[in-house]
Amino acid sequence: MTEIQEARESHPQRLVRQSKNSLVRLSGFWKKSDKLAKKQIKQADLKARKRQFGEQYMDLLEKDADPEELENCLNEALRETEIIRNGIDALEASMELVNAKTREKILPTPESPAERQQMFSAVAANATGIESTNVELDKDYVAVVHPAGQGS
Repeated sequence: MTEIQEARESHPQRLVRQSKNSLVRLSGFWKKSDKLAKKQIKQADLKARKRQFGEQYMDLLEKDADPEELENCLNEALRETEIIRNGIDALEASMELVNAKTREKILPTPESPAERQQMFSAVAANATGIESTNVELDKDYVAVVHPAGQGS
């Protein structure tokens, strides 16, 4: 067993870590599920209030209401929609707090990006027989192998 393989977590350790992380994510989603539902309700209320404003305003225009009544209708609708938007913003802030707490509880993989780079370089060197192989990791941690003197 090489020193790189010894530094990696064992299969049972990885399963335990992944299981705990799944439970943490599930718990986080469960804690914010009621907030998600309330947010959807408030968004529907906002849409309904906008529709109601349009109907009220059009009714006032049809009745040839004076500009003061039109302005009162507009100000009332703006005030009510602002209250609903503030409620939505408060729910989003609360959900982001739950997300942040959930991210803090997630157990990271034991390898750092540098250790992963070293591990992939060793694997590539063994597979290709080239000692000075340059290995890059793309954004999905997929190894891209370049012989010495080539690559980025």
